[in-house]
Amino acid sequence: QVNRNNDYRNGMIEMHISEIGFCSGHSASGVYVDDNACTTVPGLYDAGDMASVPHNYMLGAFTNGAVAGEH
Repeated sequence: QVNRNNDYRNGMIEMHISEIGFCSGHSASGVYVDDNACTTVPGLYDAGDMASVPHNYMLGAFTNGAVAGEH
């Protein structure tokens, strides 16, 4: 049960430099989303590594998911 129930939105995450490669890509890729995380299909939202966010970073997925949830 180590590292369970962590809220990564409110606390720092300890990472080793080698883990950065696992948390990112090299370009913006995926499904196109607007500023509200809405796709080109009305009412369909996308977040995380499927959304067209630069580098697909883990923290970008958290932020993008929060934006999608607000809309």
